[in-house]
Amino acid sequence: MKRLLFILPWIALVAGAAPATPEKPQPILANIHYGDHERQVLDLWIAPAAAKAPTPLVIFIHGGGFVSSDKSIITPEMLLGLLGQGYSVAAINYRYCGPGVPLPGPMLDAGRALQFLRANAAKLRLDPKRVALCGGSAGAGIALWLNFHDDLAQPESADPVARESTRVSCSFVWGAQTSYDLRFIKKYVGGRLAEIDLAPIIFQLPREELYTEKAFALYREVSPYDHVTAGDPPVFLYYDDPLTPLEPDSPPEKGIHHPSFGPPMKEKIESVGGFCLLRHKDEYAIKGGNYAAEILGFLQRFL
Repeated sequence: MKRLLFILPWIALVAGAAPATPEKPQPILANIHYGDHERQVLDLWIAPAAAKAPTPLVIFIHGGGFVSSDKSIITPEMLLGLLGQGYSVAAINYRYCGPGVPLPGPMLDAGRALQFLRANAAKLRLDPKRVALCGGSAGAGIALWLNFHDDLAQPESADPVARESTRVSCSFVWGAQTSYDLRFIKKYVGGRLAEIDLAPIIFQLPREELYTEKAFALYREVSPYDHVTAGDPPVFLYYDDPLTPLEPDSPPEKGIHHPSFGPPMKEKIESVGGFCLLRHKDEYAIKGGNYAAEILGFLQRFL
């Protein structure tokens, strides 16, 4: 019961509740560079359990449409919940999409941050074999991309960080866009989401080229859905938006976190023998159940 209570405030936050906000603990290491760019920095909190043995690590990746926000949005509820479970936590920044940085630039940055932490795991009292990714919105997409993408390790590199693996134990995300393919979005999500103004920015393509073969190849590279294969780590997908279909004339931004992104991803993962736990807030209201217990069980099982 004590272990469950540690995580309840964080679960309430993810599910949309408004618990009292405790003070956020200060990181053990702050703004540590994992790359040369000013935004290639991370903060790290070491779980008290590290005094006895290296701890598993959860890497938090912030959202913001790939063009805003930063690692500071990690909440005290989430930090205290994870640290109390014995998980150390890193929160990372990554380069925003913009001139010269289309997708998958932010994904590659997150992969580099993961490699950096693995390369320094011994001195940080981290278990390099037990790493989970998490995040919401754009951060969820980055986490899923790394979860399913081929290992980015370069074994022959002269850079010891680049030689580290980017494969993880599992990922848990909320409000994820499981694909950035505008055709996928039209088919499964609907509404006018495919018209979102961010599309030319994150893809660095003029709007008239968003339905060309050049664009389709980019969509395949940056979409987690297109990298799902047998043997990938398990994922937990959570959605807080209403289950109701989008109206055809709804504003383009209306479907950014729509739960319709979830079912095709779950179907594809399971078609290759993978594990995907897909949940929505409405399910608990209708069927009952305990999201806190499920996420805790997921982490205990896979991390």
